[in-house]
Amino acid sequence: MTAWIAELVGLRGVVRGFVKLMKTRVPIEDEKDRLGRKLRDVEKAREDQWAAERDRELLEKLRKKMGLQSSPELQCPVCGKTLKPVTLGEIKVDECQEHGAWLDRATLQHLLTEILKKPE
Repeated sequence: MTAWIAELVGLRGVVRGFVKLMKTRVPIEDEKDRLGRKLRDVEKAREDQWAAERDRELLEKLRKKMGLQSSPELQCPVCGKTLKPVTLGEIKVDECQEHGAWLDRATLQHLLTEILKKPE
């Protein structure tokens, strides 16, 4: 009978050691799932790339169908005709044949800084 009790106590110690080891280790399911998560992330990224490319293609087809250009040119705010880019010295402006030159914000800021730099 004492051998049986000693065996049970020894077995209990092994079980306690195993339980302690299992608590400190990362579960096997988590280790396996890391690879699964990585594969799902890669698949999702490929789907996103495909969807973005498909959207670009559909937008290009729609632009062609509607007669629009891929990169729309600037239009005159008064008459709606296409503005031609013209360089006057170092300044680039957009010119309408009927209504003169138009400045965008960046060009206007550049002109103002150049004017303010010059001494009077």
